[in-house]
Amino acid sequence: MPESWRFAFITDSHLGLRGGGVNNPGSGEYAAQRLRAIGPQLVGCDFVLHGGDLVEHGLPEEIAEARAILADWPCPTWLCLGNHDAVAPGQREAWPVLAPELFPGQRFHFSFSHQGLHFAVLQSWWRDPEGVARPYWVRQAGCLWVLPDEQLAWLEADLTAHRHEPTVVVNHPLSVPLTARLTGGVDEHTPPVPDQVAALRAVLAHHPQVKVLLGGHAHAHQIHRADGVCHVATGCLPEFPYEYRVITALGAAGIPVPRTWCLCEDEGVIGRAFFVMDCVEGRVLWDQSLPGMSNRERAAIYDEMNRVIAALHGVDYTAIGLGDYGKPGNYFARQIGRWSKQYRASETERIDAMDRLIDWLPGAIPEGDETSIVHGDYRLDNLIYHASEPRILAILDWELSTLGHPLADFAY
Repeated sequence: MPESWRFAFITDSHLGLRGGGVNNPGSGEYAAQRLRAIGPQLVGCDFVLHGGDLVEHGLPEEIAEARAILADWPCPTWLCLGNHDAVAPGQREAWPVLAPELFPGQRFHFSFSHQGLHFAVLQSWWRDPEGVARPYWVRQAGCLWVLPDEQLAWLEADLTAHRHEPTVVVNHPLSVPLTARLTGGVDEHTPPVPDQVAALRAVLAHHPQVKVLLGGHAHAHQIHRADGVCHVATGCLPEFPYEYRVITALGAAGIPVPRTWCLCEDEGVIGRAFFVMDCVEGRVLWDQSLPGMSNRERAAIYDEMNRVIAALHGVDYTAIGLGDYGKPGNYFARQIGRWSKQYRASETERIDAMDRLIDWLPGAIPEGDETSIVHGDYRLDNLIYHASEPRILAILDWELSTLGHPLADFAY
């Protein structure tokens, strides 16, 4: 056995995404670039485990592009299917046909041992609000991950057969909640499913050789230790420090934003590009009803909020070097067309209300075609106010910003 060896875990590359990701608008445009660029960094790795959402819509052309990129990597890649990898009937079953090299033994859930370490890779199904479990993701609120009983039984048998080998289990969705600092202290993004977490942990509890559970899905980095298992979540591959450019330019134009100090694009430093900005001291007002304030105090808070968004929309974006920050003009028509196309590409059944909405929206676009810098998520809890004054010190969370129609900031 060699003294040391390496493998890489990558997740949520979303190849085929057009437009915004969870944290960066336009990040989908960089997905293929990021996948290609990571290849040279894998020299010396024995293999890559991809934690799911390799592609965005589960389409054959996306799978073909992913397969072509991965073929240039210097080591084999194996895939744990995520929700975006199969969003319609038949897409899950197409994967071993279109990309058989990604699934050892042509199985969706599989295991293997390498240099004394065992790996068990699961493949979650998805349960709709009516409780029906399907092997593909239904794009609707309340659709939660589920591990079928047959797969849990397989995991139990596999871990029993390899009880003397330290083991890594891989599953796309999270089995522990994200910490409050990664969710802003408010609603969790993609929270764990209690009954499924309990079922999975019940299996793992009998097998202390399981040391690590790898996952993705939430587009955030976290290490959490529970019940003797290290739960590791990794972020979305194509997302990068998108905010640096816009914050730096707007700060010079007098818009209240944190001061930026440096951008490091050398991924050899910490593994990804990053930037450093000020930590701004002040108040984040989480409750928009502003409890404990008088009517006059509330009015002052919202007057300041309106003043700042008006100033932002009045910035000459070309003069500050952001003329190519987005595509100016025809913003609402382009957004409606893009989201309608993505909805059609992923729908699993016709919904009359959605059909009527898609037909209605193009004829309801407001008059005028102004273009400004649009924040994309301008709300009270993305602002830092002075500790005692109704004065905004910094606008945060520019991940959805772009060039667009200013009305978009009032209708998100």
